[in-house]
Amino acid sequence: MSVEDEFYDMENFTGLRDFHQRAATFQAYYNLLRPNMNKDDLSPWQIIKKQAPHLDIAVAKLPPLMLDWLAPDYATKEQLQLRGYHVPCYPSFQRFGGSGGGRNLSGICGSEG
Repeated sequence: MSVEDEFYDMENFTGLRDFHQRAATFQAYYNLLRPNMNKDDLSPWQIIKKQAPHLDIAVAKLPPLMLDWLAPDYATKEQLQLRGYHVPCYPSFQRFGGSGGGRNLSGICGSEG
């Protein structure tokens, strides 16, 4: 089963607020309670607690994010439409590693320069 099968295909949303409320509820259920048969019927939170018992439950209660609202300011809607899966090219990836030793990544997003 996938999140598509268990959530998106099962719910009807009346608006953005309704979507966020239902997404938050599903995410809490998924992370805290839902057993995963491929992980010995443990929930993600149970797995975390076994491996890192000192962690606070807040790590499993992160709210869902609307990624469209977090898009970088420099990417226009037209640029976003040119990229697969709405992932923009980051123009700041020119060089890594300081002067002389960096790797030139220009062109990694399909443009030269």
